[in-house]
Amino acid sequence: MENLAQVRDASEDEIGFGYHLNEIVAAEVGPPEIVPLAQTLWSQQVEDVITAMDFIDKSEGAQVIFV
Repeated sequence: MENLAQVRDASEDEIGFGYHLNEIVAAEVGPPEIVPLAQTLWSQQVEDVITAMDFIDKSEGAQVIFV
């Protein structure tokens, strides 16, 4: 498997090999609600992150701030 990285396995509380998770969430000012929008495995390819960000940024009516 390509591009494996050392990641923490929280269920086993140990370090192993795997992929990082690229997670994009939405939050509103006011009620403390967080909504997951996208989750993808990140294989250290910048294109993976840019593709996910472009998808969210081009969503109709979205006011986006990436952190």
